[in-house]
Amino acid sequence: MGLHRAIEDGRIIGPRIYSSSAVIGQTSGHGDMRDYNDPHPNMMEYTHPFFDEFSFIADGPAEVQRSVREALRRGAVHIKVMAGGGVSSTFDPLYTVQYSAEEFRAATEAAADYGTYVAVHAYTDESIIRAINNGVKVIEHGQLMTEKSAKLMAEKDIWVGSNCQVLNLSDEEVSFLNPIQLAKFYKIKEGLDNQMKLIKKYKLKAHLGSDIFGSSANFITARKELSCRKQWFTSAEIAKQATAINGELLALTGVRNPYPAGPLGVIKKGAYADLLIVEGNPLKDITILEDYEKNMKIIMKDGVIYKNDL
Repeated sequence: MGLHRAIEDGRIIGPRIYSSSAVIGQTSGHGDMRDYNDPHPNMMEYTHPFFDEFSFIADGPAEVQRSVREALRRGAVHIKVMAGGGVSSTFDPLYTVQYSAEEFRAATEAAADYGTYVAVHAYTDESIIRAINNGVKVIEHGQLMTEKSAKLMAEKDIWVGSNCQVLNLSDEEVSFLNPIQLAKFYKIKEGLDNQMKLIKKYKLKAHLGSDIFGSSANFITARKELSCRKQWFTSAEIAKQATAINGELLALTGVRNPYPAGPLGVIKKGAYADLLIVEGNPLKDITILEDYEKNMKIIMKDGVIYKNDL
């Protein structure tokens, strides 16, 4: 939130940020990053959920509700909840379904009271279906989904944000993972192709993100998300995912939208003046955007030109 404010105040140059504040997760869930012998912060002298800059550990509807409200108080414009096992945490296998129906409803109702939505980290059908059936609008990741959850997502008009490049990181680039985490990483990677085919088959709303983690060198590879998706989508489809579709998703923040004056991700009257002028045609070859130093000739945000090589 501090970075967002610094950009909006003109103190530093940066992108538009839609922050969810800290993620919300259960004890022994994805978001509980304690090591084996670390004490539980809520089981000592405290009577409230554990809050830090990355995650809130919250159990039961009351703690989940309080965590959502705390995130909103800090300035979150949407809410991120951990609904199943993940790679970077050690004590939550991928098969675990995290949060009960009542806990999900506590989150989605508290978010709706503030005019916004809940997105969840989830990989499996069990996590995805429980989340959707209790008011969640957006599924992040989802690589282990099957026809069962894909059909429900299509019926309920749910958004899905798969990530490709992060699963293409080399063994060296993910060497910081321990054996338990690494096994989960490769299991998720196995599901990617099937998921992308389901997204195409059911015409799901697929937005584009990276989910890159690890070293600073890994973050530089995030740009390869564009070329990675060419196995399943055309360059024009990928360009739309990264612009117009992402803009539609962010508009779900409603009254919490930090940029309410017009749409994002499109070029039309009334939209924000965010513009790239590039060498070549990204609708034919999306990979030209990955070499931004060479091919992005003009970078404009809100009518201000930050790069002009013409």
